[in-house]
Amino acid sequence: MIYTLIFLAAALLITIIGIITAWRRAPDVTGLFASNPEETAFMKFRKERGGKIRQTWVGLSRISPYLVESVIMAEDRNFLTHHGFYWEEMWSSMLKNIRNRRILRGGSSITQQLAKNVFLLPERSFRRKFRETLIALRLERDIPKARILEIYLNVIEWGEGIYGAEEASRHYFGKPASLLGLSEAIRLAACVPNPRVFSPLDPSNGYLNEREIHILRSLEKHGRISRLKSLRTMRELRDFYESGHEPPRTVPFSGVDAGLEKPGFWTSRIKDPDSIVMSPGEIREFNLRARRIAAGVDIFGLPERLPAREVRDKVIEASGLDIHESPGEGAVLISLPPSSPVKYGGNGTPLSAGYYAGVVRDLGTADIACEVEVRYAIAVRHTEIYCWPSAERVRNGKHDHDFNRGLLDSLLPGDKAAVVHASPDGEWLFVMAGFIDGWIRAVDAAFAPREAVLEYPGMDFLVVTSPGAATENGAGLGMGTKLPLSARGDGLYTVKLPSSDADGNLVFTDDSVRAGFVHEGFLPYTRAGVIEAAFKFLGTAYSWGGGKEGEDCSSYLKAVFGMFGVELPRNSSTQSAVGRIILKNTVIEKPLKARRALAKEWVPGITLLRPPDHIMLYIGEHDGRRYAIHSVWEISSDGGLVRIAKVAVTDLELGSSSEKGALFERINEVSVVEPEIPGFKGLWRDFVFALENHPWRHFKF
Repeated sequence: MIYTLIFLAAALLITIIGIITAWRRAPDVTGLFASNPEETAFMKFRKERGGKIRQTWVGLSRISPYLVESVIMAEDRNFLTHHGFYWEEMWSSMLKNIRNRRILRGGSSITQQLAKNVFLLPERSFRRKFRETLIALRLERDIPKARILEIYLNVIEWGEGIYGAEEASRHYFGKPASLLGLSEAIRLAACVPNPRVFSPLDPSNGYLNEREIHILRSLEKHGRISRLKSLRTMRELRDFYESGHEPPRTVPFSGVDAGLEKPGFWTSRIKDPDSIVMSPGEIREFNLRARRIAAGVDIFGLPERLPAREVRDKVIEASGLDIHESPGEGAVLISLPPSSPVKYGGNGTPLSAGYYAGVVRDLGTADIACEVEVRYAIAVRHTEIYCWPSAERVRNGKHDHDFNRGLLDSLLPGDKAAVVHASPDGEWLFVMAGFIDGWIRAVDAAFAPREAVLEYPGMDFLVVTSPGAATENGAGLGMGTKLPLSARGDGLYTVKLPSSDADGNLVFTDDSVRAGFVHEGFLPYTRAGVIEAAFKFLGTAYSWGGGKEGEDCSSYLKAVFGMFGVELPRNSSTQSAVGRIILKNTVIEKPLKARRALAKEWVPGITLLRPPDHIMLYIGEHDGRRYAIHSVWEISSDGGLVRIAKVAVTDLELGSSSEKGALFERINEVSVVEPEIPGFKGLWRDFVFALENHPWRHFKF
């Protein structure tokens, strides 16, 4: 025991001596009190590697207070009150670094960042972090807070060769730093963590957008700006393209080898590719579970009449607008622009308060005064579901040409819906379609008694399994459409095609469809079958909301699995939650090594991979690389945005040189479209899974 104490005392003495020695050897920072550093260690590092330095020094009084406050709120909220260290962020960063066994982030305060920038090389090591800490202590002791902030804002990098607030302001916005507006200041502050990758002129980067809004809300929360200023600035941030800057550069998609675009290449690599994954009975159980998880509705389980309040709530919720109703006034939009999310019309102009008032009137919620009869209908053609009773193109940004943000989903011919409301002009119907509620055109639906809709398409039916399929009379049929079968012929099937009469009621017309376009009943649910079905969409154009022009990522998978009778929810977040979960990375971030180990459990053909705001179908591994097929618009890379805009096969290493990392690195949820493990084995697996993902693991070293 005595030897242990002696050893500990000696170790402590050596540590103290080492700290004292390091403290005495730390750079003298007192010169910074009155003199500006001509060149920082970071600038020298860049120059030695061929970089150029552009810097114009200005005093703190000549830097917009908006930029000063935004940078503090973004980088070190407690800068003015702490003594050099942002302890909350340091603690969070330390846990993350220990968990990943490498330094991923520093959690540095503004004082620490200045110490590193002026005196140290940009390396990541515990030795450098220790020296940074000592220099930060000296800075806090010898230099006033205002001077620390002034030096910091004049030396930090804001792009390739751009240093300091003045140079950044002139480069990006063509004005001195003293004239920066709040929205411009926030956009500059959001880029500080990685200014060589992020640009304040990039309106498409989701991370930057979220960070900008976080900074703005923090400024309001902590009393730095008024509520009115916050609302106006929110609109300016949303109205990004008004500045006239060009969107980020796009890079063409080079694709993969032609051989990898053949379904047979992937199915031949699967053991027992034609074995049944789920029987029809298991699929029915899977669908019931999926509906519960995704908060879906069994439309045939609805009562005959719904309370008026419930219907009004559903209509308002689907609209996405902040609407208040009172008995004497009816429906009133209480969050007028700019406090509501700014949207733009088809001509690129912001939607006005008058426009939103018109939308509220068109919703017709004031007309829902008593109980509502639930009626049932069948879609008679491919029809789109909107959040408002309008097909007008709605954009998030002025130049957001590619997506109609008002489009929610679509229905195929024969799809069923419960109708609970209509627009005042009668041209639109508000429907509940199981996984989503919204508005469809009245002419695209035909009414029928509940039992008739429930039993459609009957026991003997066909499923469309070919792209571009149509009946002999020219009626378009989307993949997954179900049709009642009347008779079999030589290469042709006679079908009953749903349509509507003059009163909007369901009638059937005789038509025929080629045998090569369809399959009798649902396809057998096999891994090979899913891959072959998925590849039939190869090259299909990307279309937001799964509209008539093509498929988005989740509508694509919904259509593929629908050919097997598997009902996936509409959104990627719920699609990844309804199967057997392999990875759910929303509570605690698993290191990349652990995620690669879990990839051994991925089953080609039936495994869904979900990065944020996207979802893909895993198809297999080749030459040490993993591949997926998915409908994707574009993927960030170091050269810009890789524009794909279709259903494509991609290597999961795509985007590896970008700030976000490769597609594989972005995946944070993985599930297999098959039943959960039953019995004790499933119970044990759930226990282990919960244990691995519980928040207390944040504190496990």
